[in-house]
Amino acid sequence: MVEDESVLRELVREILSLQGYTILEAANAIDATSIWEQNRRSIDLLLTDIAMPHGPTGRELADQLRKENPHLPIIFSSGYTQEMVENGEDAGLRTFYLSKPYNPAQLAQVVRHALDATKKNESTMASPAY
Repeated sequence: MVEDESVLRELVREILSLQGYTILEAANAIDATSIWEQNRRSIDLLLTDIAMPHGPTGRELADQLRKENPHLPIIFSSGYTQEMVENGEDAGLRTFYLSKPYNPAQLAQVVRHALDATKKNESTMASPAY
């Protein structure tokens, strides 16, 4: 999970940990890249904010990780509109969108959906906005 706002990062970690997920967290794309290099075989999903103030954006991070793992499901979380996310090159390729603000149930639902869709080995997909 990559989120520059520490309070939100902690909240997401707590919510997903209660759902039984193991969370690796980073405050920015640079830290996330380092975590990826050390844990790439055990990372099943990327949940990232799109806009981060310092360094690469969430979209740039997703593009980088997708070069190494084209099947990695990615959830973009943002206060921006879903259309801004879907206009990217990766629209529909195991890419999901979670609009801020969201509640714990929405977070858990989109994470589960992204992981389940990947397990089903679907070649392309897009999820509804949550």
